[in-house]
Amino acid sequence: LKGDLLDPDTQMIKWKEQKQEKGILLFYVSRQYLAYYFEDLELAEKMTYKLPRYWRGGGGPGLFLSTRLLFDGLIFLGRYKVSLKRRYLRKADLTLKECKNLVGLGCVNLPNVTALLEAERATAVEPKNTRKIQQLFDRAISLSGRTGFLSVQAMANELAFKYFQGRDPEWSKTYLYLSLELYSRWGAAGKVKQLMDKYGHHLGDKRQEAQSFLVPSRTEGGLRGRQRFESLRSSSLTMPDVLQ
Repeated sequence: LKGDLLDPDTQMIKWKEQKQEKGILLFYVSRQYLAYYFEDLELAEKMTYKLPRYWRGGGGPGLFLSTRLLFDGLIFLGRYKVSLKRRYLRKADLTLKECKNLVGLGCVNLPNVTALLEAERATAVEPKNTRKIQQLFDRAISLSGRTGFLSVQAMANELAFKYFQGRDPEWSKTYLYLSLELYSRWGAAGKVKQLMDKYGHHLGDKRQEAQSFLVPSRTEGGLRGRQRFESLRSSSLTMPDVLQ
């Protein structure tokens, strides 16, 4: 968000002079993704409105569209949880409805996205229903792992951690640890550092072990199996990669 590549005072001027529409759109998309990952919801929302609603990065309901819908939905839900303004919930619901419609049409990139948006929506509208919310998060985690969406699987664990933070220390530790492992495997060193700096104290006796995730392991695009940790509770269920 602060580097030369995403500097609006230089890069945007260059692309506008060269009339590089796709470069301008990718600039906004990248800032939208990064702003959400690093918890700047206000900037993420601004970038959302900079993008044409149905711009699909080349046409068709492919990987780019699924990522766009994921971030749109999560940003609107995040803004709703902070402000309690119903307009954000309505926008999130429209995004979720679009996801479900595309899944019905056979879009294979969206079942896990839909599952994660459903889980995050439940944290916003029925936060006391812990059992249902955990089942929804576990479903999103499982679907993302089985379909190879490593980044979404990491994000689902992170959001599950944030939900259980202050509710269940053992589950919050488990989900945080797994999100760190998955982000590391994805190659997102900056995201791992942010989580460790801000939330590392929740790891308790696992904090020292988690330090190894600050050095990313071999970057992967998917995940075929998840390592089990004896001292942690296990789950009941077994894009443009801008962070890499």
